[in-house]
Parts: sequence; structure tokens; C-alpha cells
Amino acid sequence: MKKKVLKLAGMLSVFLCSLSSCKTGADAPSVEIPKNTDNYRFYQPKDSADTIFWEDFEGAYLKAKNEWEAVSVELTSLAKIREDLVAENDPKNSDIYNSLFDRKDSQVAAVKTDKVGKSSLKLTELNITENCYLTFKYFFVAPEDVSFKVLLNEAVVLNENGVNNGTCFIVKTFSVEVPAGTNKITFETDNENGIRFVKWPNALFIDDISLVKDKVSSLFITPKTNQKTCLECSTGDKVQVTAYPVRADGTVVKNADINFSSSIGSVEYKKNEFGGGYKGYFIPSSAGSTKITATCNGVTAESGEITVYEDKFSENDGACTIGGVTYKGMITDDGTDLSNYNPNPSICNARIDFEYPKTDIVTADGFVRLKGTFTSSSLEFSNTNKVVIFVTDTNEDPKKMLQTTYIVDKDFDLRIWLPFGQEHEILVLPAEVSYHTYGDNCEGDWTSLSWKKGCLYLISATNTHKHTEADSGAEDGRFVYPSFDCQSDSYLIQNITNEVLSVLPADSSDNVKIQAIHDYIIQNCYYDDASIENNGIYRKKQDAVSVVNNGTAVCAGYTALTAAMARYAGIPARYITSKEINHAWNHVRIDGTWYFCDTTWDDYDTDPNSPNVYYDYFLLTDFSGIRNDHKNDWVIESRTIVPENVKEPELPFLVREGNWF
Repeated sequence: MKKKVLKLAGMLSVFLCSLSSCKTGADAPSVEIPKNTDNYRFYQPKDSADTIFWEDFEGAYLKAKNEWEAVSVELTSLAKIREDLVAENDPKNSDIYNSLFDRKDSQVAAVKTDKVGKSSLKLTELNITENCYLTFKYFFVAPEDVSFKVLLNEAVVLNENGVNNGTCFIVKTFSVEVPAGTNKITFETDNENGIRFVKWPNALFIDDISLVKDKVSSLFITPKTNQKTCLECSTGDKVQVTAYPVRADGTVVKNADINFSSSIGSVEYKKNEFGGGYKGYFIPSSAGSTKITATCNGVTAESGEITVYEDKFSENDGACTIGGVTYKGMITDDGTDLSNYNPNPSICNARIDFEYPKTDIVTADGFVRLKGTFTSSSLEFSNTNKVVIFVTDTNEDPKKMLQTTYIVDKDFDLRIWLPFGQEHEILVLPAEVSYHTYGDNCEGDWTSLSWKKGCLYLISATNTHKHTEADSGAEDGRFVYPSFDCQSDSYLIQNITNEVLSVLPADSSDNVKIQAIHDYIIQNCYYDDASIENNGIYRKKQDAVSVVNNGTAVCAGYTALTAAMARYAGIPARYITSKEINHAWNHVRIDGTWYFCDTTWDDYDTDPNSPNVYYDYFLLTDFSGIRNDHKNDWVIESRTIVPENVKEPELPFLVREGNWF
């Protein structure tokens, strides 16, 4: 569903819930959200030698050391505002109000709007000897015809109106460069025509004001935790590196140059499009262990340790650990030799040469390693651009047959997971894959496949790993295994998940882990309107790895990444789709119960760098959403899930990741 509609719905939800009884996550398990949480992705601002002043208003008087002038301004507590909202409004909605203002309990300066005329907070004599940056946090709660301005030496540097612009109850950060000399800063509200919301705390609320020198005070680099990668890895297995040179208040110095160094590799990087800093990948030159050192203006920082393997099957003899369970892969390989197997020489004069497996009958613990190369000198295969792999169960009723799909390059080496109990068939064949009728601009979902009937390799595979309802949410692995779109076996996904969970206590519950994953996705991904405009002509890939690499997605991508990270963390996850609302979201299983989680609809802030996190659609027991707005119709026909046209041979509906597992 198009995100712009969701943003409006999200902004209105607080107001609408004050008028009626809205069902929220109150029935969900207790989510341990710590107080005084700061959702910013950089270091918490702090005093240092580079700070001119820092004012968080904790117990301070406005006209103390910094020469403030105040008109209709008072100190107030965010906790007190929340208490008043709960008391004055429907108690059933207390969870909504208690979650406001980043759950902070600090005192803030309230520039009031519920009066005729202008209210203001002024810093009248600000004398500095060099250029600095003024940074502050704010949120503005007022009717839409009430304005809020920030003026620097009488020039307007920030101008917003009331609640309809989306600032209601949303904490934002703003920075502006302040020149050397004598300056005046004014925070001003104008209420000449405004009508007060009786039950709302009408004011501009300001917190964490800092003025710092425009210089690099510290350097922030990720990864901080131990990471894994391999030589010749695709971007789906590389170590993602970010670096941010920051001032004393945590804001990014956007134009500073960073140098990276490593004992066994280098960093391939580019400047981040949003928010400054650098983003890239570690490129290893040999196997071993190393750390990355970043240097900027004499300030250095060091990453966590990175282990480089020869290939992604070198670790633990090719075993793979997902959700704390180690799967060994191939156990026996004792069927007909695939090197002597020609599917149908009268029709197919091309072939696939397999290195793994060796035969067409195998047993495996969790997955089969599939490695091979498609070769052909035939003109009839001149348009073949991919190898397609169908993994099906062996249900005799084709209408009940479950199936998932992989689309890979002609040279391939990957794990094929066996999610449907014990008996599986793996069909491997070269194919021509069309991704979009508009051509190469569209990287996203494939729309058609075509291949020759005779050029098909069939491998029978038995999964020896037994699952139970208690550990996987089903008697098979469909909700805990990786897949083509939810690549929990990717080093990239594993590394990021480990990084996200590393800040939690070792004994954290699953609901705390899924909250950390939920928050990471919202803070590091923004909704990609371009992928749905113009009939999807510029649609990007929506698998979990692509979402991390792109930093943007539509609902299919948000859902795939949520499932991939949850499964790696040991939390069973479903990928749910709906035809009626053209949308996808997740169910996650915690302590034996399935809960609703929609990271797309919890990310309705329009700012790609916004630190704000919402929990309207987090761990609900009502699978219809909070206002019956999610239609769980579980249909197969969906543009984002299945191809529009499947050419010969005709197969049952291609039930991919999004429909049943």
C-alpha cells in the first residue's frame, strides 16, 4: 500500500484514539522499553572542550548562565504531560500517551501557544569566536494555524505550522550553523488566530540545546561487534561499514574526509546520501582476522574484529547456525551420478555441471549445498540469463503442494533449504527471467519465466532435521529457515542482527529482541515511493539483503528483512500478504503465541534520517490491526509475490515466501 496514505493515517491515530476506544498492543507481552531511551543512531551528545554550552533544562532557570529572555515560557516535565494526557483522556488509551515524547522524563522549555500574541525564548547575547552549530530537539503540539519559528539574527531558519505537518508528539532534531561574532537565537510561537486543543499540551517543547564548535570531536564506526565474511563474497555476505565524524553534540560533520585501513583488506565506500558520513563494504584480500581503523582530522576509531573465510562454506565445515540451531547440511549423496545425467538430449543440448551434490538422491540436515554452472553452445539458449530452482514438498495433491523459488546466476553456489518437513524435490533448470515489462530500470520482482521442458534436473532430497510446533511454530522449518527473500544465512544479515542485539543483556527475552530488530529497521530504512510510482518502473529488489544495501523498501522489503533478522535471532516469523489492501507484514512467535508486527506502518515519518520509532503495529494480538485496517486474506495472487505469467511447462501456483511461510 502506498506509504503516503499510511503517514497521514499514523499522524491522525493519536487524535482519533482520543475520541474512541482504539485497540493497541495492550494485550501483547510486556515489552521492556527502558525509560530515557534516546533513539538517535549516533553517540549521545555530551559536554567536551568543543562545547560552548549545553542546556537540557534539568532543574535550570531559563535566565541563568546563558542570558535567556522568556515570554510565556515555563519549565515542564514530559512525564507530567503524559500523566495529564492519561488522566484527561480515555484511560483505555493510556498506552498511546505513555509512549509519547521518546519516553523521556526530562524537563523541557515549553514556549506556550495557548495565549493571544507571540511567545518566545531568546538567547540575546551569544558571543562566539569561531563558527559553531546550534542543535536542539523539539516537538510542536498546536492547532494547524499556529506557527513556530526559529530565527538566527532575525533571519528565519526553521518555520513550521501546527499538527497537520506531522510534528505532533514527534521529537525532531534541528541544526543550524551560527557564525562567529555576536548572535541572537529566537524560538517563537504565534497564536493570534489559533484555537486551543483543550486536552492537548499546546506549546513548542525544546530540549537538549547545544552550541558546539564546527570540528570533529569524535569518530563513530561500525561494526562494533565481531563480524564474518569470505573472499569473493557477494554484497549479500560482505561486512557493511559505516563511519561518521561527529561534533561534540553528536551531529555529523558532513564534509570531513575519512581514511580507512586494514591489515588484510580495504573499505570500498561512498558518502552517505542522507545525514552525511560514509557507507560501504570491507573488501578482504586474504583469509584471516583484522580490524578496520578509521581516521579523520587526527581522530581515530577502530571496528570490531572481522574474520575472513576462504568461502561461505569454510566455517565449521559448511555448517550454518540459524536461531541458535546448527544445521550440518549434506549427510549422504548416493543416487545416480549427476555428471552422467542428460535430462533429454533430443530437446536439450545444454547442461548444468554440478559440483554439489554429486547425485540426484541426497539426505541433509536442514539444507543442501547446490553448486554448479550452466553451459550451452545452442542458439535456443541464447536468451537464458538465470538458473531457476524450485523446491517443493512431495504432496500428491498438487493443489496442496508447497513450493518456494530461487533465481540465481549461471554460476551458482548456495544453500537450498528444505522447509516442508522431510521429503522434497529440487528442480533445477536454465531459464529466461523477465523482471519487468519496462526493461532494465526495474530491478525488482520477476514477472515471467520461460524454459525448455526437457532441460530440467530433478534432485530428491530428504531433510533429517525434525521440528516441533514448540520450536518452530510448525512441524517443519518453514517459519525458521532462510529463503530466497529472507536470507538469514547471509553473513550480512547475521552480522547486522548480531550488531543490533549486542547492546541488549545476554538474557534478554524474545520480545525485547524483536523490539530491537523492529527499531533498527525503522531507523535505518525509509519507504521507497519511487518503487511504486509509474507502475513500478523503477522498482527495486525487495529481498532482505537488497533492503539493507539500498536502505529503502516498500512493504515487501520491510517484511522480508523483519523475517530474516527475526529468524536468525531464533524467533519464528511468518510473511503475511493481502490482496485486498495490497500489503505485506509479519507475524512473529513469542513464547508459543503469534503476534502481529508491521514495521512498514510503524515507519510513517517522512524524514529518512528521523530517529522516531512508533509502536502502533507492534506485537498486537489482534491480527486485523488496531482499527481493523489489515485484511488477512492470505491470497496467492499478488504482484509482489508471484509472476504474472508462467510459460511452459505449466506449474501449480508458485507459492513463494510471502504466502505461507
